[in-house]
Amino acid sequence: MTTIQNVLIMERPEPDAVELVQRPLPAMGREEARLRILTAGICGTDLHIAKWNSRAARAYSPPVALGHEFCADRLEGIVAAAAWARQG
Repeated sequence: MTTIQNVLIMERPEPDAVELVQRPLPAMGREEARLRILTAGICGTDLHIAKWNSRAARAYSPPVALGHEFCADRLEGIVAAAAWARQG
């Protein structure tokens, strides 16, 4: 199994400080599931963070991972704790 993940992350509180970095996979909790991200979207919040405007500065403190809207396959773990989740 892979032990490294790619993360699109805002490392510093400044415009255009977004980088694709590799990080170790965290340990999975008892009520969590490991996912393989197939595709991810960029939303308005991600754009505010990438530009590091006043809205982002008020709401976030780097490091911040971007790309919270995604489609994925479940690799392992449970989905029962998340009533909205379904496999398919």
